[in-house]
Amino acid sequence: MVARGALVISSPVVNLLLDKNQMIKGVIFCVIFLVVQLIGLNYVDNRLNSSPKEARQVVTTTPAINREEKEKKDSRLS
Repeated sequence: MVARGALVISSPVVNLLLDKNQMIKGVIFCVIFLVVQLIGLNYVDNRLNSSPKEARQVVTTTPAINREEKEKKDSRLS
């Protein structure tokens, strides 16, 4: 095929890619695939988080004796 002022490529692959029906089918397939993935990930996430866990806050404190000894050692080094 030859057209004036435009590059025309005639190939079965290009025609398949440019076919609007095929493009619509591909977009629909991608959307459905993504929705299925989200549903699957949501299911797995709910299964992992459903166990009875309570958030524990871990606080580390330095006993006063250790703190005083550390301050003495720091003052000796200065």
